Amino acid sequence: MTETQIAADIEALRKQVSDTRALYREVCALLFFRYGITPTANRLYQYVRKGSMNVPAEVLSAFWDQLRERSRVRIDHPGLPEALKTQAADLVSLLWDEARNQAGEALAAQREALGSEADEARQALAAANKRIDELTARLREATDTLHNLRRELGIAERDAARAVGEANALRVQLALAKRRSSRKPLGGVPQEPDSGQEALGLDQI
Repeated sequence: MTETQIAADIEALRKQVSDTRALYREVCALLFFRYGITPTANRLYQYVRKGSMNVPAEVLSAFWDQLRERSRVRIDHPGLPEALKTQAADLVSLLWDEARNQAGEALAAQREALGSEADEARQALAAANKRIDELTARLREATDTLHNLRRELGIAERDAARAVGEANALRVQLALAKRRSSRKPLGGVPQEPDSGQEALGLDQI
């Protein structure tokens, strides 16, 4: 993520600064002050890729000289020996460097903490995605099972309907058989069909 941000910031500087040396100088300040990265000639050239390798080396040397000069504190007080002024200035400069280092360490610790939180968030997201995949697979299995049960239920309903039809047909045949048996003559003497049966044609059954 940081590399992407650096690349975006440098691209914005390209649009604002056309001079090659000035661009290298701005990139030095960007890396050192904004991102806490110690610039090197190789790193600068990889980011900017303009001019020869001598250009970032020269700009970087001038950048460090300017930074050291700015970090020195001038102690001007009447009556102080020059040696004491120099020592006092060096002491203040040392304190300034120490404060800057502590600030850099705090920034690094904060970035590390943010990185840990990002790792935890990525792990939680991965676990959630895994859980979603598991639930999706179970839902797919349940859907397939439901479809199979519906298909089997349809087959069972058709079989039941066919069985009911066959049972009804058997009941009709049984009723007809009973009716025929009840109309057989006793002792071989034929029975006279009654007028109602003859009219309905039932004596032919």
